[in-house]
Amino acid sequence: MAQEIKVREKEIQPEYRNVGKRVVRLEGVGKVTGETIYADDMQLPRMLHAKVLGSPYAHARIKSIDASAAREHPGVEAVFTPADLPPYKKNFSNRRGMIFPDEEVLFHGQPLVAVLASDPHVAEEALTLIKIEYEALPPVVDPIAAMEEGSPLVRSPLGDVDRSEERGHVTVGVEQEEAEGKPSNHR
Repeated sequence: MAQEIKVREKEIQPEYRNVGKRVVRLEGVGKVTGETIYADDMQLPRMLHAKVLGSPYAHARIKSIDASAAREHPGVEAVFTPADLPPYKKNFSNRRGMIFPDEEVLFHGQPLVAVLASDPHVAEEALTLIKIEYEALPPVVDPIAAMEEGSPLVRSPLGDVDRSEERGHVTVGVEQEEAEGKPSNHR
């Protein structure tokens, strides 16, 4: 009977094309020998390398940005700060999506300045020449403590934009129809 069970197990197990078989890595030889070309290995004519300076604070007010020394560094083609950007439509209710913040940093590593240079090492050196003055603000990291009275705000209020959700709960025209004695769902 034991012999019969072994025969049945072999009959039931289907034969797969790939499962349980050796995988042939077509790119393996190129990777092992160093012949594979990666994106970082490419060098195109007039190609520039970008490096971005991130905020060392989780929450801070930006007092000043001085990138003049980085602009003068040999090999640096351009330096972009918030002041160098052309005007663009900012979504103030989602400031995390801003290209570069000009007033307040909202998270650690938030990009503040970009450097373009002919060599990635030159761009990295230029980042060290940028001087940014911050006013550190208390970060809000505990959601329970954030709900307490007197807790620091995650971000500064911007005015009417921050009340957009509150206004969104008002149904247009309902007050007028109710004043006329009509139910609001009557057409």
